[in-house]
Amino acid sequence: MLSGCSKNIVVETDFPDPLVEKAPLNVGVFYTDALRNYSYEEDVPNDVAWSFSMGAANIRMFDTAMGAMFERVTPVTAPGGTGAPFDELDVIIEPALEAFEFSLPRQSRSDQYGVWIRYNLRVYTPDGTLQTTWPVSAYGQSDSRTFGSEQSMEAAVIQAMRDAIASMVIGFTSTPTVRAILFPETAAGPDGDSVPDIDALPAVGMDAETALLGEPGAGTTAVSDTEPDPDAADPGESPGEAE
Repeated sequence: MLSGCSKNIVVETDFPDPLVEKAPLNVGVFYTDALRNYSYEEDVPNDVAWSFSMGAANIRMFDTAMGAMFERVTPVTAPGGTGAPFDELDVIIEPALEAFEFSLPRQSRSDQYGVWIRYNLRVYTPDGTLQTTWPVSAYGQSDSRTFGSEQSMEAAVIQAMRDAIASMVIGFTSTPTVRAILFPETAAGPDGDSVPDIDALPAVGMDAETALLGEPGAGTTAVSDTEPDPDAADPGESPGEAE
């Protein structure tokens, strides 16, 4: 590590609204303090210390995704309860950030900063009974030749979060176990047009993200259709990882 040096990434961005049909549900969303205040730090060997502050961006990301998927989204202070507002909800979703990794250009032997994020959506009945969990894996990258190191790394984080939004709005309500919970009367969903038509949307990746969210804004680069080859990384150096 280079003594006295550090890179501090504070992710600050807004996300465009995905272009999908809303499901006619009132969904409670419970944000934990861990998600609201998420940060990650790592001293990279032969480099500098990197720190990431993503709490506010996490909330904006999930607000965007949930608001696009459901007609009503109600913030709640617990993953279940009795009385108002729980008696008016169809389900409660608790998002969690379970893993964060990043790579530097010299680690991947490329010009790219890379970021991997794993989220998990926990789905509860309004009374707080856990029904299922749904993992979300996301990847983003940014060219080191376009921006400075900190701006490029932030752009990679933002691209990963955009990828997570695309994964959620395309896949969440179409997953059979989730649909059975959201629409207990019929796993196919109420009305043919009430939930996103999964067959009408492209596969997750750059094409899907562009279709749902529009072109990446200034300061970001496109999500790659494939992740970097892990065999290309320097065996003596590994990306940062938080579990």
